[in-house]
Amino acid sequence: MKKLLIILISSTIIVLTYGCSTQTDPLPEHEMKKEFSFTFNGQDYLFPDDKFTNVTVESFLGNFSFTLNMINVFGGEVYFDNDGCGYLAPDNYTIYKNWECMLTSQENGHIVPIYGTKVFTYQSGYLNVTLSHCQVITEREGLTEYSYTTCIASGTFELTLANNNNETIEITNGTIANFDLNIK
Repeated sequence: MKKLLIILISSTIIVLTYGCSTQTDPLPEHEMKKEFSFTFNGQDYLFPDDKFTNVTVESFLGNFSFTLNMINVFGGEVYFDNDGCGYLAPDNYTIYKNWECMLTSQENGHIVPIYGTKVFTYQSGYLNVTLSHCQVITEREGLTEYSYTTCIASGTFELTLANNNNETIEITNGTIANFDLNIK
């Protein structure tokens, strides 16, 4: 009888440990369609779910950002976050940013200030992101258990970048729809 009780308790613990999860059922596929769109120089750009080689949407410590790599349109890569840090890094020109949006580059292994005529930096704009369908995912790897949160991010943005020659890049009517993000 004692062995049967131990087996029942052990089985119950195993079922509760591995059978319970905080995950909810995934959203139906038609509700998860990602889109990223904007207007630049009077032309509308739309990236549906299957064409996201140029767009990255991320979250880190409550800061949402996107990177838009379109050399043929902007001549480089646009970065923008909801803290008001934004820039255009020309093709083959790497920009480093710190937490305060101080931008630098490297030449011959040395950190140097950015070139104000080559690099366009934030002049005005906004990035508003809302989260929905958040869920805590708990996974086990061996004896270690860890959790993270996933959410669906959607929002709007507009961005104006300028260089030292008073040239501007204006991105308007921006939308972000249904991006699955790991919230860190």
